Amino acid sequence: VIHWRAPGNEAIPTPKEGEVIVFSDHMLRGFSPPGSKFFRDVLHFFQLHPQDIGP
Repeated sequence: VIHWRAPGNEAIPTPKEGEVIVFSDHMLRGFSPPGSKFFRDVLHFFQLHPQDIGP
């Protein structure tokens, strides 16, 4: 069983409706939302969010 949690003093992202979390490391490596429709469809198909994918 795998379990993840934020360390004590780390802020936990709480996006509002329609927002997604994107990390600066993703941007530094060339990711730029909103991305193509294909990319969004792949994320939706696999029930993923951009923050679920490592840079």
